[in-house]
Amino acid sequence: MEICKALTKKYKTNDPFQLCEELHIVVMSMPMEDIRGLFMRLKRRNIIWLDQSLDERERRFVCAHELGHFMLHKHINRTFLDTKTFMKTSSYEKEADLFACCLLHPDSCLEEYEGWTVEQIASFWGMPEEPVRKRFSFQQ
Repeated sequence: MEICKALTKKYKTNDPFQLCEELHIVVMSMPMEDIRGLFMRLKRRNIIWLDQSLDERERRFVCAHELGHFMLHKHINRTFLDTKTFMKTSSYEKEADLFACCLLHPDSCLEEYEGWTVEQIASFWGMPEEPVRKRFSFQQ
């Protein structure tokens, strides 16, 4: 995704926590049930909530996923869409997954996985298979 390349180039990092700091997004951890993370805009502040039970690899992925919502969908109220409309929101989730996959694994690191299956890479990265499959189709 070009937006990931632009962010990484501008801020010289692909670390989602550092990017949140640069973009003035507050990252908070708390106990959460049935949800791993959440992006919200509250009183003109951008906040990413992470479930405090996540391990470090999961925290990075979920933070990157929620950062994807900020970059791609910040004006969409997904909670409203889920509870008050019949609109499918799964496409936003898939897009945020792909954003996280592209951000955390830039083109320059993909060749080290030559010979691996998508299933192996997804398991190693701790990500769903679909964005990993799409990530490798974006490789130049």
